[in-house]
Amino acid sequence: MLDYESFIIFSRILMDKLAKVAQCVINAGQNSIPTESFTHHKKFFLKSENIPFTLNEKYAKIIREETEWYDLSLAAIRDKIVAHGNARMRSIPYYLRELRNIRPYTRPTKMVRLSSFTEENDKIIEIKKKYEPGYPDLKNIFNLWEVLDYFLCNNVKLSKQDKSDVIQIISSTGARLPDLHVLANNIQKFLHGFYEALR
Repeated sequence: MLDYESFIIFSRILMDKLAKVAQCVINAGQNSIPTESFTHHKKFFLKSENIPFTLNEKYAKIIREETEWYDLSLAAIRDKIVAHGNARMRSIPYYLRELRNIRPYTRPTKMVRLSSFTEENDKIIEIKKKYEPGYPDLKNIFNLWEVLDYFLCNNVKLSKQDKSDVIQIISSTGARLPDLHVLANNIQKFLHGFYEALR
């Protein structure tokens, strides 16, 4: 479990460090590109006034179009569960059997009230229905944690509001932690694009 936590924490640190590297390479020492975190770094490139980003649109496009995994599988899990959340990592055999996976499951330290869980479940089902046309596999998923898991592992491009709602649900109800192979592959792919865009 500690290895699982460590991978998520250090992956987030890596992404934050990469923001500083990109700022140095692109801006030649100027400070217009945020570097306090990769989250702020990404928000900068999503602003309409930075589209296109004339100094390096190739890099900016990678940030805009190929880092959906970062928001949910890395930032949300690290911030809302591993580091600052009210959830604890715990392997629960019942949920592991139900969800047909062996990845750790997190749940809030205080159990979620049934009424609250029902509200969250209804909300996630409402959200997932919006994305079924683009992600047909979602049509056959009706379990809250399986929907969350699908979002975490398939880079589903959510609207800003839906992403915010999903992050809140993760914080409230817990979630299976992201598949480390998927997360590692996403990071590796990003590093390759990062190198190609900035070399």
